Amino acid sequence: MPTQSNPDPSCSLVEQFCLEPIADGPLNGLSFTVKDNIDIAGRKTSYGSPTWRDQHPAQKHNAL
Repeated sequence: MPTQSNPDPSCSLVEQFCLEPIADGPLNGLSFTVKDNIDIAGRKTSYGSPTWRDQHPAQKHNAL
């Protein structure tokens, strides 16, 4: 996981990671934030609840 060059002053970002693009598109090379209710393959979706996150497996597919 890369180090965060700009610390999050609000401490609202829980995790930082990079996803390789699966196709060319307008978001290539950009950084952006994804809310914890969006499924990302290989990651647990928490919906803001550590209890929910801990009781469910990591997602198999990205949200469409």
